[in-house]
Amino acid sequence: MSIEIKQNQPDELYVNQKRLYRDLDGRWIAQEELTPAEAQAFRTHIGKLTAKINVKSQREYWRQQSHHIEP
Repeated sequence: MSIEIKQNQPDELYVNQKRLYRDLDGRWIAQEELTPAEAQAFRTHIGKLTAKINVKSQREYWRQQSHHIEP
């Protein structure tokens, strides 16, 4: 069975039409129980998003640092 993940907003996504949202503490909450396969697909998806954000943050940090270098 294939697993479909859709994310239309940064703090809300759907795994096989099951809604998950991020609470004020940054935790993801599922409104319906996910199957083990759905939970694994969700963790993989979030892991990839986190890695992309970390890379962008690091690039932005070093870009900003390069503007502060004094001769």
